Amino acid sequence: MQQIMSFKSLEYEDKMIEGYTGLQIFQQNGEIGASVGDAGNLYTISGNFLLYGKTVVELLNIAQSIFPYVYGRTYRPCTLECRAMPWIEPGDALRIITRDDVIETLCMKRTMSGCQAMMDSIESSADESENATNDLYNPIKEVDGKSYLLMEQADKIVLSMDDLSKDISSKFEITNRNISAEVKRATDAEGEISNNITQTESEITTVLTKSNENLQSQISQNAKNISLLVSQGGLSAAISQESGQISITGNRFTWKATKSSMTADGTLNCNGIVASSGNFSGTITGTNISGSTLTGIEIKGNFITANEISASTIDGTNFELGSLDVVQLKTDDEIGADDSAQVNIQNIAAGIILCKGDDPSQIDWVIAKKYSGPIPKEDSDSRLKRNITSLATQESEEFLNSLTPVFFEYKRNGISSAGLIAQDVAENVLSEEYGNALYQFGKDDHLVIDYNNYIGILISGVQNMSRRLNSLMKQKGK
Repeated sequence: MQQIMSFKSLEYEDKMIEGYTGLQIFQQNGEIGASVGDAGNLYTISGNFLLYGKTVVELLNIAQSIFPYVYGRTYRPCTLECRAMPWIEPGDALRIITRDDVIETLCMKRTMSGCQAMMDSIESSADESENATNDLYNPIKEVDGKSYLLMEQADKIVLSMDDLSKDISSKFEITNRNISAEVKRATDAEGEISNNITQTESEITTVLTKSNENLQSQISQNAKNISLLVSQGGLSAAISQESGQISITGNRFTWKATKSSMTADGTLNCNGIVASSGNFSGTITGTNISGSTLTGIEIKGNFITANEISASTIDGTNFELGSLDVVQLKTDDEIGADDSAQVNIQNIAAGIILCKGDDPSQIDWVIAKKYSGPIPKEDSDSRLKRNITSLATQESEEFLNSLTPVFFEYKRNGISSAGLIAQDVAENVLSEEYGNALYQFGKDDHLVIDYNNYIGILISGVQNMSRRLNSLMKQKGK
């Protein structure tokens, strides 16, 4: 027995607690688990987190281990604050000597605080009870892995039932604001599975959870809407229905109907789409495409009609449009634009190109059966150019003499034409000096020739021929 003569504060009661005759353990909030000893003055342990999840056999072993420390021990309830005594453990007997009394008690609760001057707070408290525990004690002997608890208070009624052998528990609670019911099962293989239903004056909510798969589903209903939610980890899908709208939210959304469907990757299949406007960031493919405004990276169709089309690539047979802004345009038939149209195209491969405006767009190169419209103009102002050098007339004539003009047909559309072969031009020694002025790499790394750049070379070569001809004529005249 530890004797204490020096302390900071002491409060004690003038009654002795008779020795305990039995011990009972509540797993949590009145949930009965196990008991040892006889009816009479019972020592009760309840709400200790170390007891959560224990089976009846484990709780009984714990009760049998603790009971010898409290059986038959008398003590006076008190609260003591004194210097720290690290060797003191719960259950140790203490004798506190005051000026006019000796208090013998037990250490039931001990709290150490402080750093350099550490202090102990020791408590031993109890309510002496006898007959009041008999009705509670008798059913304890009949517990065989099952228990129930009915708790009635002024503001709520709680009914709990447990089957520890099957790891199943249920709870029903009623308050003046809501009614809730929960059924829960916890096993090592399945984790924890629970179903909770809560009903208030304005809402009904059902939640089903499976912890080991991180799954949860929820249904909520009130006067304004009905909502459904299913989640797994960071993925979730929700449907909300109100009087004026239905909202669907999810990481992946699919449906399948007789005439339409959508896959999880966002692919839409349907008989028809009617829309006032559209904005597509990928590829638009169809037999007939029409609308007031079409915007996308790639648009493909047999017949394309719109007031305004904006895309990197447009591929089709017939076009009717007011404004066209595109990097590459392909068609085997016709492109039409009225006087107010604005056309900005880098590369065109078409059957017929019609430009009716007074100021046509700048066209780098055209391969067509027919070109109708004003001749494209190039920017020739010296203020827009740099690195200006004169062409060598002799080299220009030699370059022209090295070219091999040919007649050919285009594979893609069968159009006949005459011109040069870009690979032959690339092998010319002057190609390294003039760079991409003689040929360039087009789409899919195919070589292309901008014949506009040959005008300057042709003029320079003809000038050299003219000078040589004049020189010969002068020599002949002599």
